[in-house]
Amino acid sequence: MRRVFLTNLFVTIWIIVAALALLWGFRFDWPDFVHVDYGIPLVWGTHTLSTIIGPVDTWQVNTLNLLIDLILWLGIMDAAIALIIHFSNRQHSAQKSDACQDQQIVNILSSFVLSRG
Repeated sequence: MRRVFLTNLFVTIWIIVAALALLWGFRFDWPDFVHVDYGIPLVWGTHTLSTIIGPVDTWQVNTLNLLIDLILWLGIMDAAIALIIHFSNRQHSAQKSDACQDQQIVNILSSFVLSRG
């Protein structure tokens, strides 16, 4: 149950972080080029608001950078989920083996008591 909760919590937080990283715009107010860049770590979109000629409203979208950003963010999420599952399974199997050892000790002691009695 703890593994499912941790995985779901991580996925929810990571989706929010990834969406913010892809959709958050950084505005640059340069004297001859006012624009907003979208995407972390790679800029996949640029919304140009003003140039030296005057106001404009154009978008430049680089789909390759968008694809690389998505692969990066989702790849990190998949790797982290695999690590969460791996380490939680390791803890679960360690607890299970401890329980098996305890049961074996109980069986040995009970057979010893029964053989004496």
